[in-house]
Amino acid sequence: MRLRMLRIGQLAAKTDFTPKTLRYYEDIGLIRPDCRSESGYRLCGEAAIERLRFGRRAQGLGLRLDGIAAFWRSAMRVRFRAST
Repeated sequence: MRLRMLRIGQLAAKTDFTPKTLRYYEDIGLIRPDCRSESGYRLCGEAAIERLRFGRRAQGLGLRLDGIAAFWRSAMRVRFRAST
């Protein structure tokens, strides 16, 4: 089964964020494109949708974006170490 990869505009439409917001979230480390297309488009998998939903819920609970991004960076480091 092949995972569907979404360009930033498609991801924005699925998550009710603007492409500009998603680029900002990429800059602060909240999301990270899985790869780029041959044309240079950012491509994200389904995991990005879940991260954005988590981020929106966490903001609703009063967490700041920098804290949410720090959590994800930390979680990714732990996950990377566990897989090596």
